[in-house]
Amino acid sequence: MNDRLESLGETVGLLDDKVEPLDEKAGLLNGSVEPLGETVELSSGLNYLDAGVDIDEGNRFVDQTIEPLVKKTYEHSFAQNYRAKKQNGSLESKNNSQNSLQTSGRAPFLDGFGASLDLKATGFDDPIIEMACDGVGTKSRIAIEQQEYNGLGSDLVAMCVNDLLARGAQPLAFLDYIGYAKFTHGVQEKLMESIAKGCIEAGCALVGGETAQMPGFYKEGDFDLAGFALGAIERNAPFRKARPQIGDKLFAVKSSGFHANGFSLVRKILDKNPDLKKDKEFLRELLIPTRIYTKLFAPLIEKNLISGVAHITGGGIKDNLPRILQKGQKAKIDLSGLARPEVFTRIQKAGAISELEMRRVFNCGVGVIMSATPEKEAALKAALPEAIVEIGLVEESGNEQAKSYAYFADLGES
Repeated sequence: MNDRLESLGETVGLLDDKVEPLDEKAGLLNGSVEPLGETVELSSGLNYLDAGVDIDEGNRFVDQTIEPLVKKTYEHSFAQNYRAKKQNGSLESKNNSQNSLQTSGRAPFLDGFGASLDLKATGFDDPIIEMACDGVGTKSRIAIEQQEYNGLGSDLVAMCVNDLLARGAQPLAFLDYIGYAKFTHGVQEKLMESIAKGCIEAGCALVGGETAQMPGFYKEGDFDLAGFALGAIERNAPFRKARPQIGDKLFAVKSSGFHANGFSLVRKILDKNPDLKKDKEFLRELLIPTRIYTKLFAPLIEKNLISGVAHITGGGIKDNLPRILQKGQKAKIDLSGLARPEVFTRIQKAGAISELEMRRVFNCGVGVIMSATPEKEAALKAALPEAIVEIGLVEESGNEQAKSYAYFADLGES
């Protein structure tokens, strides 16, 4: 063993001899490195803020604005209210009373990488998930020009949850996307406050989203909005199987204005009519938020009083109503008995828009159309807190395999 150690020592000695020249070469290397160290200093390098993205401001926005709003929407959500009723004993359920909306960590607030939803805790027994996605379109351009941001978030929520409504679903959760060039105090906060207000009105929780600072992609002062809504309906709910039948009546529920559709045409008309574009009161009317119909329609769906719901968005009645009809059906529409809000009339006159084009682009005062059998008409009207107007009838088209469509009888169509 000692012999081997001695040999090893000799070997190490040989290695030492070989290492010495390496030290000399290392010295040469050190000498060559010094100029590089003099020319590159980390303190003078670029950072994310130089590129236009303020990470600290983004974090403050989440902590000081978004998180309190998220908490507030959760407190007013359908899921939380159902949970509270169960705890108070006003509802019987075999499900437990744990939080239905959870995130990894501080349920149900902002934490981790996503949000989870415990459907059992919401009170559903055998739910079907319904989802919708939408935006506010170029209505945001008018809002930016007028610096009026208080309603756009409600628009965003409404465009999504009203689509869920057409599926009979109760909205449960909402996520948003806001993209902009640079954080502007007083803008992003108002957008988020408006989104939260819409969520509270719809009864869904704001569970997450994305705020994207994208300098060089958006112009400074511009932004874009998108929303994603999730809801549920029981698998055996009568509304899931309901379809408008031949002879069903069609009723209109009023809109709050243009909602969030057709604004490319509206803006074109404003550009050609400077006086109208300077009318601040008129512009405020254009920016009235989209109406959220969830609380109005939820009882009607639950009581099985209606056979269909059409959310009237881009494309007007002609494009949206046939989406709830069956093959071989057509919808006869007569709007002659429906009072049209003045804001539509002014746009029509300013743009010399034909009546058919108006109905093809805008909702013209009709936010939702619902179908019901004549036998349920009285109960339907009694269950509603506002008046509805009968505007049509579901008819047989004459061809069982033909695509469904809607026509305006008061314009001479058939």
